[in-house]
Amino acid sequence: MKPIDERQPEEQDPEYEELMTLLQNVNLDPRLVDPQERARILSQARTRLFQTNHEIFKSEHRAAPALREPGSFPSGLTALASKSLRGRRLPHVLNMLAAVLVVVVLLGGSLLLFQLRLTLNRNRVTNGTGANASCIAKNGMMFGFDAQHTNANPFERILNPTNVGDLKEKWVSQTKDQIDSSPAVVGGVVYVGSADDNVYALDAASGTKKWAYHTGNNVDSPAVVGGVVYVGSADGNVYALDAASGTKKWAYHTGGPVLSSPTVAGCVVYVGSADGNVYALDAASGAKKWALHTGYITSSPAVAGGVVYAGSDNGMIYAFDAASGAKKWAYSTGGQVFSSPAVVGGVVYVGSYDGVVALDAASGAKKWAHLTGWSVASSPAVVGGVVYVGSYDGMIYALDAASGAKKWTFHTGGPMDVGSSPTVAGGVVYVGSTDGNVYALDAVSGTKKWAFHTGSVTSTAVSGGMVYVGTLNMGLYAFHLPGT
Repeated sequence: MKPIDERQPEEQDPEYEELMTLLQNVNLDPRLVDPQERARILSQARTRLFQTNHEIFKSEHRAAPALREPGSFPSGLTALASKSLRGRRLPHVLNMLAAVLVVVVLLGGSLLLFQLRLTLNRNRVTNGTGANASCIAKNGMMFGFDAQHTNANPFERILNPTNVGDLKEKWVSQTKDQIDSSPAVVGGVVYVGSADDNVYALDAASGTKKWAYHTGNNVDSPAVVGGVVYVGSADGNVYALDAASGTKKWAYHTGGPVLSSPTVAGCVVYVGSADGNVYALDAASGAKKWALHTGYITSSPAVAGGVVYAGSDNGMIYAFDAASGAKKWAYSTGGQVFSSPAVVGGVVYVGSYDGVVALDAASGAKKWAHLTGWSVASSPAVVGGVVYVGSYDGMIYALDAASGAKKWTFHTGGPMDVGSSPTVAGGVVYVGSTDGNVYALDAVSGTKKWAFHTGSVTSTAVSGGMVYVGTLNMGLYAFHLPGT
């Protein structure tokens, strides 16, 4: 650090110190930037940065410092200029702030050239926590990540194919029975159901229990929307619980076990029941808006474009008007449908007795079908023009979303049953198998990047650089990168 009396005038201002402290924590990644383009941007920034009040500089006979390279800004400056000096240099400080805005504008015009990332760790990139929180605040979190059940988290900025192999166990929270539920992570809390009849809220960082709510039977995957946890139970009820306290807000009783995970869209809860009905319930009161008889439903309805899509054990995939429940179309597959549909780009993707089928979302017309080695109960993940799904043949498939052509397969060590639904985040596919492992695969190549043996696992959740997965050995596991 330079002696105080050797610093340039602006370096002695507290405003400058705050600005430099901010800038030193931001790194402009030049990996995708042409050197000449980078030099041009820095040159323009330098010009704008030192178009300051010339009278101040004349009176003090000081030369403006050269613009520092990214990452070399001083820190820990403690010298404070006099009150009068601060007043005289206020235009300069404002000019510096304006220069920062100029840099941002310049960079904003070249978003494909630069990436902003925090320099907390060389192997980490900026976590999209803000965007993720905004998305959750607007749409909530539920099975399949969203109401369309894409099973893809586009906001993960920490884990990627390069560093996912470094994942380590952070904590394990034990329940009294197996966990069939997929976790939902919202606001630093993990919500998960268990076969011990409880819904749990756990601290996402430590696994510490915040609350538990006891239902009358096995609890499936929760949806968390607007500060409320919606969950179905095999006791026949759909519950709405306060997300902060676990207090019951309402319960709606169906005519059979609710093994379907609720989907919440437009202030309506859509859920299937073993009584053969798909229900639409008012999210605030639990009042029934409509119910339509289909057949035994364990899959979670998907909602997109004002239409509800659901599969049934009678081999049918249905499309209903979300507002009225009127049937729009039905498609017959080759057998029972336990997979939850994913709706992306006007296409419905769903697993069935004989493989994976893609249907036109508007008409129900078949676009393609891909035969796997056995039944598909896994719910597809769809992202980047690829469909990822597990099969009872022990394989994980990556299929071209447009044609159904196979891109790659990965064989787990299990004799059968990849019933877990894949989760895709940061270019990595996370999926569990009955061989007892949770896997992380490169989404492009299918190469195994990481695996951890926990016992048979359910579907995963990925959020903020952590992976959460429930197991059939009565535990919820959390994994993280060391040092995070």
